[in-house]
This record gives sequence, structure tokens and C-alpha cells, in this order.
Amino acid sequence: MDFISILVKVIISIIGVVTATVIPILTKAAFAWLKEKAGLIQEQKLSTALVSALDEAEIVAGNVVAGLQATLVYQLREKSKDGTLTKPDIELITQTAFDSFKSDISAKSYELLENNADDIISAVGNLIEKKLKE
Repeated sequence: MDFISILVKVIISIIGVVTATVIPILTKAAFAWLKEKAGLIQEQKLSTALVSALDEAEIVAGNVVAGLQATLVYQLREKSKDGTLTKPDIELITQTAFDSFKSDISAKSYELLENNADDIISAVGNLIEKKLKE
């Protein structure tokens, strides 16, 4: 064996050892990076869907409040001598508003809100109350 043959075999052995060591590490790192990117994409999709659900919730709450003010709130005020609403009237309006909101919003948006809000009833109640004050 001449010197060049020995040198080629040594270089090939070194390349083999480096490849056997480096390739698994690079592969593992590549898969970790891909998993991280996939997770970010999932979070981004959820975030986008949640923003859409919140937008829909605001529109639905506005429509519910407008409808209730034109019908139920008006009727209850007409029934009252001084035009003020009693506590039972307000409870009726709140429950009717929540029921209307729940039936008018899409099931997917409601589910997203329910899964991402600590207390969906309070969150919707606050949104409806905000719309009533506008």
C-alpha cells in the first residue's frame, strides 16, 4: 500500500466517523426545528381563529342588544310606570341576551370562546353590557 491509498482510507474513515456522529445530531435538530415551527403555526392558526371568534362575538352581541332594545327593553319600560327597569327585568334581559347570543353565534366560535375564556357567561355578559352602554 502506498501513502496515498493509506491517506484516502484514513480520510474516508474520518468522514465516516464524522458523518455517523454529525448526521444524527443534525437530523434531531432539524426535527426539533420542524416541530417548533409546526407548533407556532398551530398557535398562529388558533390565534387567528380566536380573533375571528371575538370579532363575530362583538357583532353578534351588538345585533342582540339592538334587537332587545327595540323589543324587550322597550316593552319592559313601557310596562313600568316611570320607565325604569326593575332587577327582575334586568335579569330577564340579561338571560334573554345570553340565550340569543348563544343561538346566534356560530358553534365553532362559541366553542373557541368557551375553551379560551375562564368564564364564558361572564365574558359574554360583559360584552353585552358594554354594547348596552354604547
